[in-house]
Amino acid sequence: MKKYKDIFGNEITDEWHLDMLQRLDQLKKRNKGLKDWSEIDNKELEDIAQEIRIHWDNLKIQLDKIPISEQIRRMKINFAKMRPRLFETSTSKRLRSIGKGIS
Repeated sequence: MKKYKDIFGNEITDEWHLDMLQRLDQLKKRNKGLKDWSEIDNKELEDIAQEIRIHWDNLKIQLDKIPISEQIRRMKINFAKMRPRLFETSTSKRLRSIGKGIS
């Protein structure tokens, strides 16, 4: 099984997300180099997109049920966990990467 990483470099372990990524990879491989996708592949892509919309709508409903004070507490905890990784690279590396983005 191929391993996928998020934007922070952490391995994705959630089964639902892994399934979506694998299905998208399969679509990409089947249609590599083709100008137009087949009707079946277009339908599968629409199905994947619909599943993702439903998943995010369900997550939003669950999030809306959590009191605001609890949401803020969880966000602070998550930010505290994530914060050290934001500054792992040296200052010169960050400045070079910012410079590349500007030019």
